Amino acid sequence: MAHPFLCARHHYTLYNLDMSTQTKKCKTCNKELPFEAFYNYATGTLHPKCKKCYGEHIKKRRQQVTRTFQCRHCGKVFTKTLAEAPSFRVFCSRECSYKGKKTFIKTFYTFEEAKEAVQDLGIRSQAEYFRYYKIDPKLPSSPTRYKEFVDWYDFLGKDRGENKFYTYEEAQKRAQELGFTSKSDYNKNYKIDPRLPGDLRRYKGEFKSWYDFLGKKTPSQKRLEGTGSVQHSALSHDHPLPEADQFPTS
Repeated sequence: MAHPFLCARHHYTLYNLDMSTQTKKCKTCNKELPFEAFYNYATGTLHPKCKKCYGEHIKKRRQQVTRTFQCRHCGKVFTKTLAEAPSFRVFCSRECSYKGKKTFIKTFYTFEEAKEAVQDLGIRSQAEYFRYYKIDPKLPSSPTRYKEFVDWYDFLGKDRGENKFYTYEEAQKRAQELGFTSKSDYNKNYKIDPRLPGDLRRYKGEFKSWYDFLGKKTPSQKRLEGTGSVQHSALSHDHPLPEADQFPTS
């Protein structure tokens, strides 16, 4: 008799019995097989049919049992067996499947239509586009899919702003007037003046270094000035220089 609180495998383990040596007769094929052939791992019990017969029984069952579905394309209600259901859960036939999937393909605006739609929505930046483009389902996730796409200024209908920022000399002068002392100080506070750019790489060929841009001396220049001042202070004393005959001769 099986233990009431244990599955079949643990019951046989508890009483030191080997499931591979114990045999049982299959209800369908009438073969004497070891208990291992009847053990159901999902329920932890011994099935009356062996695994082979039980698998064939499930296969026949799937071919006999039917379910009712509704076609997603034409709306027709149809029935299919469980064996056929996986390929017919949405459409009643291959023709409806082809037509239905074709109508579900997402269609996007042309480039000019997308530009007009974006500007009508009042989107003014790249970040805003990625945040709000789903408002209109015909807008693509990125406008770069269009061959006509040039840049975001053109797509959003914005002024490119060539004269928005200072020239290099003007930016350099303005940064020094504002008293920026370092790169981190500039990056943190450059928005004080909207005509100062956030990235100085726009001054390619003119920008040399942050020391030059902020009017600061480099560490090497400071060292040279320090040694020069020491030499100058040493020579500025009132002690007269020794005469030539005062130097030791060999």
